[in-house]
Amino acid sequence: MKLGIVKMNEYMGNGQRDAAEVFVEGYFDLLSMPCSDKETLIAAYEGGFNENIFYIACVNGKAVGITACANKHSSAILTAPRTSNA
Repeated sequence: MKLGIVKMNEYMGNGQRDAAEVFVEGYFDLLSMPCSDKETLIAAYEGGFNENIFYIACVNGKAVGITACANKHSSAILTAPRTSNA
């Protein structure tokens, strides 16, 4: 068994997709309340992880975990910029 932890922006696969799959799998009990379709949930979270802050844990090349190290200057989760209604 080969274990590795890599920064998402250095990950050799589709980091956003794999991180979303791990996230949805880990929190599916809570996430399934508004939506029980895993693919819809994965699509909703894909692209929302800051690749400079997230790390992906891999076993034999498969993503099995994610973690992030955020600070006051950078958010781990990317959000759309707020727009003014004025």
